[in-house]
Amino acid sequence: VTSLAFLAITQVRLAADPPPGGAPTSRFRARTWGAIAWIAVAMGIMVKGPITPMAVGLAVLALVIWERRRDWLAAFFWWPGPLAAAAIVLPWFIAVQIATGGDFFREAIMGDLAPKMVSGHEGHGAPPGLHLLLLSLLIFPAIAFVPAGLAAAVHALRSSPASESARAARILIALVTPGWLVFEFAPTKLVHYTLPLYVLLAVLAGWGAHALSGARPVWLWLGAALGALAALLAGFVAITLAVIGDGPLALAAGCAALVALLAIASGSMIVRRSMLAALALALSAGLTWHGGVRGWVAPSLERIFLADQVGGLLEGAEIDPRLTPVLSTFTEPSLAFELGGAVRLIAPDEVEDALAELDGPGVLILDTVRFARAGAEDARPAPPSPARLEALGARSLGEASGMNYSRGEETTLLVLYLDGAPAGPGDAP
Repeated sequence: VTSLAFLAITQVRLAADPPPGGAPTSRFRARTWGAIAWIAVAMGIMVKGPITPMAVGLAVLALVIWERRRDWLAAFFWWPGPLAAAAIVLPWFIAVQIATGGDFFREAIMGDLAPKMVSGHEGHGAPPGLHLLLLSLLIFPAIAFVPAGLAAAVHALRSSPASESARAARILIALVTPGWLVFEFAPTKLVHYTLPLYVLLAVLAGWGAHALSGARPVWLWLGAALGALAALLAGFVAITLAVIGDGPLALAAGCAALVALLAIASGSMIVRRSMLAALALALSAGLTWHGGVRGWVAPSLERIFLADQVGGLLEGAEIDPRLTPVLSTFTEPSLAFELGGAVRLIAPDEVEDALAELDGPGVLILDTVRFARAGAEDARPAPPSPARLEALGARSLGEASGMNYSRGEETTLLVLYLDGAPAGPGDAP
C-alpha cells in the first residue's frame, strides 16, 4: 500500500506538468489519484501504523521544498479522499480505544514506537548504514543496474533541470531519500523496514538498464561488482541456512554456485553494454535464488519453523487449537497463523495472571529463553514451578527446539497440556 501511495503521488505531480504537445491531465484524474493516495495511506495505517504516513508525508514535503512549488497539492484536498481515509481508520480507532480502555495508543507509542526511536528495541539495534550495507543482497539482482540508474538521474538533474527526465529524477530521489534516512538513523533496525522503498529503487534500476549504452565505465563496473558481491552473499546465506537448519547442504551449495556464475555473466554483459543479455542473465540468477533457496532449501529447514513444530506436537496429541485455548510466551505471529483459533500471546510476567483466567483445559507454551534460569541474577521472571504446573494438571506434549530467527537466538519451546481447571496463583501448593 505504501508503493500504491507513492504511485499516486507521482501521478498527481506529473499531472501538474503535462508533457510538451500533450493534452493536459484532467482535473478529475488528478483528484482521483489524490484520493487513491489517501486510501493507500489509510490502509497503511491499518497494516503498520505510522510507517506509511511517515514515508509518504516526508516524501511530499521533500518534493515541495526541493521544487519550491505546492500548487500540485490541491488535488489531495478533494473531499472524497480524506473522507474515505477517515471511513477506513476511524471505526477501528474508536473500537480499539474502547476495547483497551484507551490504552492502545499509549502502549503503541510509549511501549513500541518510542523505544524503537531511542534504542535498539528487542535486541534489534544496529548503527547507521546497515540498510545500505544490506541493499545489494536484498534487491539482488537489480542492484547491478542501480549505479547506472543513479548516474543517469544525476546527469538528468545537471543537464536540463526543466526536462521530463529531470522531473522524474526529482520525484524518485524525493520519494526514496527521506524515508531511507529515517530508517537508517533509527536505532532499531530490521531488514524489512526499507521494503516499501524498494519499488522505487527498482524503477531506478530499470532506468539504469535502459541507460547502459551511455553510462560511464565506472558505473558499469560498479554495478557488475555489486551484482557479483550480492550473489556471493546470497550463496553464503543459502549455505548458512542449510548448516544451521540441518537442511539440504548439497542443494544449497549448488544453488549458490549457479547464482554466482549467472551474476558474474550478467556483470560481464553490463560492462559490454549488452542490455538484453545482462537482463536475461540477471533474471535467471534471481529466479535460481528464489526458486532454489527460498522455494526449496528454506522450507526444508525445520529448525527455523518453530510454529510448525508446535502444530505437529498438538496434532500428534489430537488436540485441536481451534477448540482449545492456547497461551504462549513464544510471541511470534507465525504461531497464531499456524494454529488458528484463540491463541493468546503473552509476556513471561503475564503467565500467572493468564493461567488464573483460564477456565478449563488449555495449552501452555513456554519459550524457555525468555525466562530466567534457576539461580541466575536476571530481571526476567522465572517459569511456573513444578508444583504450580502439577496443580494445573499439566502434562508435557514435547519440545520444539530451534532458531527464533526473528530474535536471532536459539530457544526451546515447552508445550504443555493443562487438563484440569487450574487454580489461581494463590492456590498453588
